[in-house]
Amino acid sequence: MNNELQQAYQNLSLNDKRNALSNEIIIISELINNINQKLNIPHQVQVRNYDVNQDINLSENDLLTYTYEDIYNIKRELLSIFNNLD
Repeated sequence: MNNELQQAYQNLSLNDKRNALSNEIIIISELINNINQKLNIPHQVQVRNYDVNQDINLSENDLLTYTYEDIYNIKRELLSIFNNLD
């Protein structure tokens, strides 16, 4: 990540930072799902979509729990892909 992008992220509000993180996780999950589709693997990783209007009052604990679950699911799906490649 270059300094300019990092500074732009730092300048976001907390709610917008949460949303940006959620968007990155969603993009990663879509990439994994595209790989699964190309490899004919029936799994699909599903992650939460942070809603800037509805989720603004989520506690940091809840947000971290949801993010951890999403990352765990992504890791599990990547392991599945690697197992199918062997």
